[in-house]
Amino acid sequence: MTSPDEAPLLDLSVLVAMETDFHDPEPVHQFVRNFIEIWDKRYTRLVNASRHRDPTEAQEVLLGIMTSSRMLGATQLAALAGDLETRLSRGAVRVPRPALSTLADCGERTVKQLADEYLGRGAQQT
Repeated sequence: MTSPDEAPLLDLSVLVAMETDFHDPEPVHQFVRNFIEIWDKRYTRLVNASRHRDPTEAQEVLLGIMTSSRMLGATQLAALAGDLETRLSRGAVRVPRPALSTLADCGERTVKQLADEYLGRGAQQT
């Protein structure tokens, strides 16, 4: 299996394929915009769950991040969230601060790349 560091930050071909499946790019653009809009809220929920040692809430947030990231082709973010969720499912009660920082950095870079390279590209084509 590919480690998060070896995976590309974003595989745009996943989004292009989703556009083809929908026969219209707009639903995909909206999905990406929604992901970008809720990123900070999701991350804050994860930090709070970790701070309060609530592994159930943290797992729920991480599963949401992992699932939506996979759907977007955000391979590094999906892998990081998956690794953290696995730690919690094996008995950890919180996400360590360094792991939260790594996830935050990856999430911010992903959001920026989605906005710049995907939505920016889509806006020029429509």
